[in-house]
Amino acid sequence: MTTLRTLTLALLLTTTRAAAGPCDEVASTVRQTNELRRRGAHDEAVTRLNALYRTCHAPRVLAQIGLAEHGRGRWLDAWRALHDALRHRDDPWIAAHAAVLVGAVTAVRAHLADVSPRCSVAGAQLTVDGRAVGSLPLASPLVVAAGRHVLRLTAPEHEASEVVVVLAEGARYRGFVMMLAASPYGETR
Repeated sequence: MTTLRTLTLALLLTTTRAAAGPCDEVASTVRQTNELRRRGAHDEAVTRLNALYRTCHAPRVLAQIGLAEHGRGRWLDAWRALHDALRHRDDPWIAAHAAVLVGAVTAVRAHLADVSPRCSVAGAQLTVDGRAVGSLPLASPLVVAAGRHVLRLTAPEHEASEVVVVLAEGARYRGFVMMLAASPYGETR
């Protein structure tokens, strides 16, 4: 009977180890990447964390990506990762570190800007720097990196409109874009 118990225990331990997934590496990888970040190797830390996140979608890993992006001054990437990590307040690690993460999001957000254009045509489609964003009016402002952005609005039976904005850190663009009805003769005005 003792042999059977030993074999069962050994099988259970072997099965548990064999079934272990990529998320078992989280603590070890985070320690390694924190050491890399302390040495200023933020790029390598982000590369390793992104590789881990591709196989293990743990909110803790996402938070660490955000903190590492913060360290290398990639504000928009940092904000996205930290913001997404904080959506998992039920995760024990996120809950335990929420104050630090909220502080990091606040610090990162100060380096960003946002856009929320208004338009004469309800439902106009907005693209920012060639990336489709959605229909106007937006449910909430779009967070963007400070700098130059091309906003393009399109709508059926209207001429496309483009606006170039240069936004400083913390700026908010709320401009109004008047779209002209397209000419039935294909002429532009």
